Amino acid sequence: TLDILCINKFGPYSNAITGMNAAEILDYLHEKGFNVGFLCMNAVYRATIGVQCHPKAYPVWQMRTLFDSDRKNLRLFLCLLNGLLLFLKSKRIRHRTVIVMTDPPLLFLWFQLFRHSPRIRLGYFAMDVFPDAFVAGKYIKPNNVFYRIIEKIVYSRPPDFLISLGSGQRNFLMSKFRSKPVSIITTSGLTPAIPQCLYRKVPSERISFGYLGNLGEAHDEHFVMQFIESLNPRKHIMYLNVYGTKSKILLSAIKHNPAVVVCDAVPLNDFCSIDISVVSLLSGWKHICIPSKAITSIFCGCAVLLNVSSDSDLWSKLSEAGWHIPPGDNYHDAINQFLSDLDHHEIIAKRKAALRIARCFQRIKKKSFKTFASLLRNSYTDSSCR
Repeated sequence: TLDILCINKFGPYSNAITGMNAAEILDYLHEKGFNVGFLCMNAVYRATIGVQCHPKAYPVWQMRTLFDSDRKNLRLFLCLLNGLLLFLKSKRIRHRTVIVMTDPPLLFLWFQLFRHSPRIRLGYFAMDVFPDAFVAGKYIKPNNVFYRIIEKIVYSRPPDFLISLGSGQRNFLMSKFRSKPVSIITTSGLTPAIPQCLYRKVPSERISFGYLGNLGEAHDEHFVMQFIESLNPRKHIMYLNVYGTKSKILLSAIKHNPAVVVCDAVPLNDFCSIDISVVSLLSGWKHICIPSKAITSIFCGCAVLLNVSSDSDLWSKLSEAGWHIPPGDNYHDAINQFLSDLDHHEIIAKRKAALRIARCFQRIKKKSFKTFASLLRNSYTDSSCR
């Protein structure tokens, strides 16, 4: 019998942030003597930042991947089906605690719907928050009967453990569950070895920017387009590596822009040479999704330009390492003011702040994992005494 079974569409051998972040927790718990396992699908994410996957010392079950789609009228059904298949497979693996993640988006629904055994502890690792993301992404309306049924099931009972990506997201989920379950806060994003110094690979004295990662429903493609259009190719260079539902619109709009370099892949060493990483999150998504590219940027020593709500977890965590342009309809003046005020001394100061924040994140994550291990041990001790 496993002490902990973690379940997610993407596993520790994929290139998805969700799988890698879950594997970090399982690696730690395995080192501390817990009997752990990972159930996932043999799925490949669309990210192109290169990472190395090492063999795991614990069992990893990979189910066959089913068809995926970005079509709004089909995606909800496929999320339900993929989640059901993972749930059914999990019933064949004996475990004491299950950590359920949010990919496929409605995976947690099945564990709430058939949550009958008090002997199995249920943990909820909220990378993104569903079904709320379907409303934020305009896949479905909040008054839709089907949506309201799903929402009622998902938030019917609080989990035994809640793992969230920030205090804002944690408070949002606690309000949805109308309870305060035992919780820990961690971070989402690649956490490579923190650079010991800042270095540049950009020719001349141009300031380098990067938008590297998903450009999907949660992100404002208009902000990214306006930002690129405002760049001066003599002073600025923008590295672009995008995927997601809005990426084709952006790539088509900027394909002849002389300030842009479109990259097929971005090794982490090249990521570290970028001055400022651009991150966008629409205001309706502020506690539902926390872009992992922002945390990866900080660990690579990049400053960040955050197009996010001022009360989001990202801005509260990363303000010392970046600049802020709030979501809106007209970005022209704010972007031009930002670019005109930029200087290399300020960028270096922000990049040094990013490295300080990254080291702080490392300490917080280590403390969170230690707390979680202690909570698990105590729960097993309590249940054995009954």
